Amino acid sequence: MGSVNEILTLYTLIATGALVSMLALIARFYQVRSGERSHYQLFLIPLGLFILGGLYQALTIGIPGDDPLDNSLLCLGGASLFGLSYRLFYLMTRKR
Repeated sequence: MGSVNEILTLYTLIATGALVSMLALIARFYQVRSGERSHYQLFLIPLGLFILGGLYQALTIGIPGDDPLDNSLLCLGGASLFGLSYRLFYLMTRKR
């Protein structure tokens, strides 16, 4: 049963990484088309935090929510992704 948890954790990690990458590509596209700085490079921070947290969780403990280190990495990744996404949303939808 332990290997099933590890596989599902890594699958979730890959899916989350793909979504964050798509959001970074949207920010890059907006920067190229509009000429405004969207700081799409900052999306590497939550991507890295999600990768570190997910790998630590999958390779060491295997039980979600059991270790404060992986919880803090995933929480920081989510908070930074929320902030960057909101900033991109504001850039794209504000009135000119």
